[in-house]
Amino acid sequence: MDLKDQEFQQSIAIEEHDIHTTYTEEHALKLIKEKWLFDEQEERLLVSVYELLKTHIPSTIKNSVTIRYSKYDKDNLACNLQNYRLFLLPKSNKKFVEFILPAHSIQILSNILTSERMATLNIWSYKAFDAILVDLTMEEILNLKEEHWNAYETACTMALLAKKSRSREGNVEIEW
Repeated sequence: MDLKDQEFQQSIAIEEHDIHTTYTEEHALKLIKEKWLFDEQEERLLVSVYELLKTHIPSTIKNSVTIRYSKYDKDNLACNLQNYRLFLLPKSNKKFVEFILPAHSIQILSNILTSERMATLNIWSYKAFDAILVDLTMEEILNLKEEHWNAYETACTMALLAKKSRSREGNVEIEW
């Protein structure tokens, strides 16, 4: 086995260990802050964005949602319903947030984003249902209005009703 294969096997072992370790929300957020060297203001922003994303998950689907803290190289929180991601925070060290919207709702972001920013949005489409994942900055998440949160909630529900997919294990104890 060459060095690259050994490193890959090692990363899998670490990832498997991570999923079997349970974290509180506070501890997982603290680990993210430490990994990405967030200052106090960035930490408050991280916690605020997490709380907003979590709070706007419809109560009817909360029991179906898992949140997974990934440590190895990622240090983020992934919120899934089955294998469908509802949000990822942060997405890499760029302090972006990936979150779900119905595909037809993308244009509602134009009332908080410039046309230049709209043109550079990173968007990923689901194949199993008509939703997308959009990358926004944490500051942009804080600027979302009621119509954006309603669209997010709709997309979360769409994930519940989508074709059944494999479940993702969570390792974060969610305090609803």
